[in-house]
Amino acid sequence: MNRLALFFSLFLLSSAAAASCARPWLLPPRSLPSSGPTHVWGVNLNATRTQVTLTGDVELLRPRLYLQAGQLRWDRQNDVITARNSVRAQTDQVMLKTDLLTWWRQQQRVATNAVIFQLRDRNARGSAARFEHRHKAQTSNLKRAQLTTCPLGTDDWFFRFSDLKIDQKAQRAYGTHAWFDFYGVPLFYSPYISYPLNDRASGFLMPVFESYQSPNRTSSSWIVGIPYYFALAPNYDDTLTVLQMQDRGTLLDNEFRYLTPRQHGMLTLSGIQDEIASSQGITWTDAQGQHHTGKTLDTRWRLKWISQFRLTDHLRGQVDWHEISDPDFYADIPLESAYRTASTLPRTLQLDWRQDNVSAFIRHRDYVRLRNAGYNYETRPQLGITWQKALSRTWRTQLYAENSWFEIPVAGHTKPEGQRLRLKPTLWARWNRLWGDWGATLQMNAVSYELISHAPQKRLDSAVPTVSVDGRLIFERDIHLFGKPWTQTLEPKLQLTWTPYVDQETQPLFDTGTRSLSFDNLFALNRFSGGDRVGDTLRLSAALTTRLLDTRGKERLSAAIGQAFYLTPRYVTLGANRKDDSRYSHIFAQLRAHSGPLFSDNVAEINPADSSVRNLTNRLAWRQDRFTFLLNHQLANNLQSNEEQTLASGFFWQPHGRWQLGAYVNYDLKRDLRSETNYALGYDNCCWRTELRLEETKLADGRYNYGFQFVFVLKGISTLGTPMSQLLNEKIGAF
Repeated sequence: MNRLALFFSLFLLSSAAAASCARPWLLPPRSLPSSGPTHVWGVNLNATRTQVTLTGDVELLRPRLYLQAGQLRWDRQNDVITARNSVRAQTDQVMLKTDLLTWWRQQQRVATNAVIFQLRDRNARGSAARFEHRHKAQTSNLKRAQLTTCPLGTDDWFFRFSDLKIDQKAQRAYGTHAWFDFYGVPLFYSPYISYPLNDRASGFLMPVFESYQSPNRTSSSWIVGIPYYFALAPNYDDTLTVLQMQDRGTLLDNEFRYLTPRQHGMLTLSGIQDEIASSQGITWTDAQGQHHTGKTLDTRWRLKWISQFRLTDHLRGQVDWHEISDPDFYADIPLESAYRTASTLPRTLQLDWRQDNVSAFIRHRDYVRLRNAGYNYETRPQLGITWQKALSRTWRTQLYAENSWFEIPVAGHTKPEGQRLRLKPTLWARWNRLWGDWGATLQMNAVSYELISHAPQKRLDSAVPTVSVDGRLIFERDIHLFGKPWTQTLEPKLQLTWTPYVDQETQPLFDTGTRSLSFDNLFALNRFSGGDRVGDTLRLSAALTTRLLDTRGKERLSAAIGQAFYLTPRYVTLGANRKDDSRYSHIFAQLRAHSGPLFSDNVAEINPADSSVRNLTNRLAWRQDRFTFLLNHQLANNLQSNEEQTLASGFFWQPHGRWQLGAYVNYDLKRDLRSETNYALGYDNCCWRTELRLEETKLADGRYNYGFQFVFVLKGISTLGTPMSQLLNEKIGAF
């Protein structure tokens, strides 16, 4: 009877449904032995030469099978076993109820009528008027079958089949005259359905429905996508999606994925014969908000290749490559939401080598220019090598060398181009004790330029040393707050940094900028990022930090304040050198908390002259039970001409066990306008889920694009559209 495990290894469900609700069982689950003898119990036994009959609460237990019935009969002459009257059977895969089950042992064939079943490892159950399984052929046939993933007692939806054939060799199910019933209403019919039984079988995926309004279009267009999945091999697959765009025509989007022991990646190709672009030309809006119409274009396409690979144990690489037919492809064709308002697409080719104390890389980095792109430097190529060694427990050294070629491969710019050689040797010393730590750093930044255009001098060289010493003390005390024991620390820190003035005004700015707002940057050796400027300074940085630790030593609250004091004027800037004789920096303050559902991280840069906040970052997260809220507030260059202030927030709330609400808003507080908003409403009742999402995105010409997406999920069967939680995680994760 262990053959019962085979004929329900089906079933139309290539993945288990997420068990968000308790699942009642068709039968009380019973643990089954994997090996051992067969045991049979009953009240009455009647045996003859031709048959053996057991009646009265019959039980049969054998490896991977438990069966209960009112009667069990073995026809010795034909070698047929028949179970009758309230048959209850459990295997390691399925539970079933029926009144008659017949097993032809020699033919290895099982048949039953009026069966109700439930899969043990998947949220699936159903019924069939007739079921027959042939073990040798590994096929099963069901008549008038029904299938759902709703729990027992909930019959919200069913798939109904006139005939259903399960081919385990081909790992496919074939159904005829299939109906989809939702709350008793037939919504969908197909004369024939072929469906994969495993996770990697070729077949149609659920369609996608959405609307999209591209720039310079006055109305939204509907898009319908039909994807087909090709299971080429265990480590290769391909998805071809045919998207019908209401006004533009048919777009083919093909995604090929591969995974081998030494590489993995994805290659995407898309193409469309654009009816609008071929008849009306390509339209766009420039940075000043003016509308333009360009030449006509019949075929529009894109290519994206992302890959990581390992050539040897020491040599690895990565590819992130893009190609497009025209700069407005992603603005008009909604294939990648992240690229719809982008002005460039970064491209990278890189090889990395690492062995023992030495690492090296060679990198090519450039950009695909989209509409309204600026002039960005590209490295073609960049080579770097790092050697480091621990001389002792206290002393450590490192040498970094880099050679880069910077260029802007477009006409109309006046920026210098050329080659930069950079050397940066560093020597560290560090001593650690329970009560604190102290150390010293000696670093040299040397650069050499060979410029070819837009530069008064073709050869430039500079070398700038930096010396730094720092120390920190740690004081601790035990306190009681809120009825709990805590450890509070007080940690004063000082750092003295000296970098002499070296004139760097004529050096280009290839990859250099001002460091972003961060409390740790108060102790950075160089106030600039990149390799083209080393800021001169004689600076004393001071900070005071206090932390609140729980009994496990985990930080729950910390507050810090710090400031730098300049003992000499500073002359090196990102523009023309000019004297900066301020005696102290802005004040940096940080407050961070992590307690239960709350996480908060706040950094402020305060001008002590007028106590105004110059830069501010506030991050807040609250995650508890059914509610998640995240917020990110950024204020940059306050009270200056280039002031910017943005607020991005999102939440996900389940006010009731079945209803879900979600929203994401990105607001430009300086310009008093919405950059992007998403609103979503969902309903979840354990076996199906539906979501309605509205999207609003600001376009370059000041208008808004309004999108609509409908998400419908039959749990364990299919998904239509992008789930709301995934969308919100992508948006909120960007915080």
